[in-house]
Amino acid sequence: MMNRRMTMTIKKLSLKSVQATRVAPFSQWLMAAVIVVSNVTVTSAMASENSIEQRQAAFSDIESNTKAAAKMIDGDETDWAALLVMSEQLVASGDVVSNAFVAGSDEGGKAKSDVWEKPEKFERLMLEMNDGYQSLLAAAQHQDAKKAKQAIKSAESTCRSCHRSYRARW
Repeated sequence: MMNRRMTMTIKKLSLKSVQATRVAPFSQWLMAAVIVVSNVTVTSAMASENSIEQRQAAFSDIESNTKAAAKMIDGDETDWAALLVMSEQLVASGDVVSNAFVAGSDEGGKAKSDVWEKPEKFERLMLEMNDGYQSLLAAAQHQDAKKAKQAIKSAESTCRSCHRSYRARW
């Protein structure tokens, strides 16, 4: 024999379990949405972190390869095959850098926020740098020491200008 109090408790528990089953699909949907948003956030953070690492590595390559290429140019004594390879690497690194300033990659790097907030000048300087390395590649292909020196000078000048405007830390 159940007393009235026990009957009321059972009814309350039954009502709660019914409500819980009605809420469960929404809770499952909400949990799935939270997981998806979390995954997107983590993926975006990883992508921007990867972009920062890629561009910093490419900038390091550009710096060392530009210095090495400048030393290689010695008129008739120039090792054109080596300079050609170095020029191709500089063009490739320039392409990496140009594409590695993606949205969300402004935290944790050395670049100022102006890269993303006012990108027009930055993008122009990136193009100028890449043009300089394309000119170096063409000069190496034609074995033209004078044009190769001019191309390196142009690229280095663009690098300095860009660093003055857009690099937060040295």
